[in-house]
Amino acid sequence: MTYSQWYRQKPSGRLSETDSDSDKYNCDGEVKDGYTREKGSDYIEIDSDLGENTMNWVLNRQVLGVDDDEDIAKVGEFELPVSCIEAAEHIIHYSQYENEEIPDWRHDQRKTVSAFANQEGSNESIVNVSRCDISSNVDQSILEDYDFSAGDIQIGEGILVVNRQDTSIFHAVAVVGKNSKSNRIIVVERNAGKTDGKGYTKDKKWLLNVYESPEDFKSEFSGYIMFKLGNV
Repeated sequence: MTYSQWYRQKPSGRLSETDSDSDKYNCDGEVKDGYTREKGSDYIEIDSDLGENTMNWVLNRQVLGVDDDEDIAKVGEFELPVSCIEAAEHIIHYSQYENEEIPDWRHDQRKTVSAFANQEGSNESIVNVSRCDISSNVDQSILEDYDFSAGDIQIGEGILVVNRQDTSIFHAVAVVGKNSKSNRIIVVERNAGKTDGKGYTKDKKWLLNVYESPEDFKSEFSGYIMFKLGNV
């Protein structure tokens, strides 16, 4: 992630560089209660000294709001699974119902979220991630990343990156905020590979991250292909 001068993220009880290992882990090397290996924050602090303000941000109001300190903060109190793709899918699906609260995630909820490619100017759904297994349905012959310059990422959409060599390895985020001036994005990002694996399969401890662009998010994943997630 490229950290910008335009914001500072507050750890808010999550693993951070300033916490010692004794703060984070018990004697067995397990993550202590109140901590998670997932990277992010409960809220984003805007640096007004540099001219940034909350009015520049378009927010998914089902997920985010502006608190008394003029920070962009979580307002959604719903449970999400500790799974990047299922958490992203849940938020993207319910973002189309702007006047409704997002409910707690349940395994049996029916959704219609797909991954899209736009090779040769098309905008083609390549796999319905709500109904199909990504690992066996992503076409490895797709060589080009989704070109977001041709159709920029919007609130209520998401980003999926899939390993070119092993399509069972992937990561996904849901876009819940976008800066109208810089095009920076705020995402909800869960990562099952970075939790201790001993807690609940779903919780309300999901975190926010900020990226300069979809390409900035993808830059952390060498050898991956990037797709857009959206409702069919």
